[in-house]
Amino acid sequence: MSGPLTDGDVEGTIGSLSYRFSLLSYARSLFLQKIGYPALAVTSSPLVYQRTPRPSLPGPDWVRVRMHLMGICGSDIGMLKATLSPQLSPFASFPAIMGHEGVGEIVEAGPASAFAVGQRVVGDPFLGCAVRGLAPCQPCSAGVPALCEHTTEGRFSPAMLLGTCRDLPGTWSEETLYHDSQLHVVPDGVADDQAVLVEPLAVAVHAVLSTPPGPGDQVLVVGDGTIGLLTVTALRLLGFDHRVTLVAHHAERADEARLLGASDVLLAQGGLSSLASHLGARLVRAVDRSEVMIGGADVVYDAVGTRTGLDLALRSARAWGRVCLVGSPGNLGHLDVTAVWSRNVEVRGTLAYGREAAYGGLHTFDLVTRLLQDGPSPPVQRLVTHRFPLSEVRQALATVCGKGAGRPGKVVFTAVQGGTSV
Repeated sequence: MSGPLTDGDVEGTIGSLSYRFSLLSYARSLFLQKIGYPALAVTSSPLVYQRTPRPSLPGPDWVRVRMHLMGICGSDIGMLKATLSPQLSPFASFPAIMGHEGVGEIVEAGPASAFAVGQRVVGDPFLGCAVRGLAPCQPCSAGVPALCEHTTEGRFSPAMLLGTCRDLPGTWSEETLYHDSQLHVVPDGVADDQAVLVEPLAVAVHAVLSTPPGPGDQVLVVGDGTIGLLTVTALRLLGFDHRVTLVAHHAERADEARLLGASDVLLAQGGLSSLASHLGARLVRAVDRSEVMIGGADVVYDAVGTRTGLDLALRSARAWGRVCLVGSPGNLGHLDVTAVWSRNVEVRGTLAYGREAAYGGLHTFDLVTRLLQDGPSPPVQRLVTHRFPLSEVRQALATVCGKGAGRPGKVVFTAVQGGTSV
């Protein structure tokens, strides 16, 4: 996975992690999934540490950012182990320097940039029309480049976002490039350990704003990964004081969930019966002996994106309930959606972030940094549990996959200079 370093401090070069996709590697990952070795599919994927010449700014309204911390997202892992839907493949180009989460400092600004050297920033990684030098499509005009209709056009190769474009470095790099339209300044009151979570927290905030609980609603969050925990955080940061129940797969996440604002934590191993009892619902038996819930939660956020997670979310929503898909489900195979039509359940997909109408068009990133700065806020920085230099990519991915002591929280990379973290 990681190749030999070549004069790690050579001036004019940057260290980065390049994903060298091929149909052969894709088939191999699918095979490892099928025979029960998903972690091996990740740790043996064609992701290579390399040093390459520092790229030039693509235009006068671009900046160069030296990265401080760079997050590993569940969708990154999904790409490495080939579980993302093939429907996304037209919107990516390889080889690509991976990564779309991170915080860094501007070290070069083009002559037409509105930003300055020394500013600490986070970047919206989606490559919308402004980035591509095109007239804005309808979603981009609405301030939602994540839904851009021109992601296969313009000056760069096909890609929805940084980390999947062969022409632009993603954030798993000592340096990356951003167009002015992507940049958001990090206030001094927000530390790097918080700022590296702005992107995933923005995902959760956008989801809650797209499907907000109503007065007296009972709220359920399915999943105790980063997005699940940050969905609980988002509810509290946005001022919702509802009873929020989180379904966790790991008992050790319970304390973290409560610190971030969960009212109650139930273990998924308890099944539908324990959840029904908690929600004040009741169960009946179907002819195949499966359980059917009557009653349930008013609003359910599925932060897992797996067949079992979504199945639980759909079956836990009461009549006229709402289910928000915050995770990134792909091809889930057989999934019984009877609960959706038989109980008039509304299912809403939500992708990324953008300009929030509820906050006067403020971008979700700026809303998140404002909420974190204004405090007091839940201790989101506690989610960052492991840091690795880019050159230790194999160890980092093994940690994400649960190899080693303890259940990891958020695993991040640190930028490297000459093989050492900075």
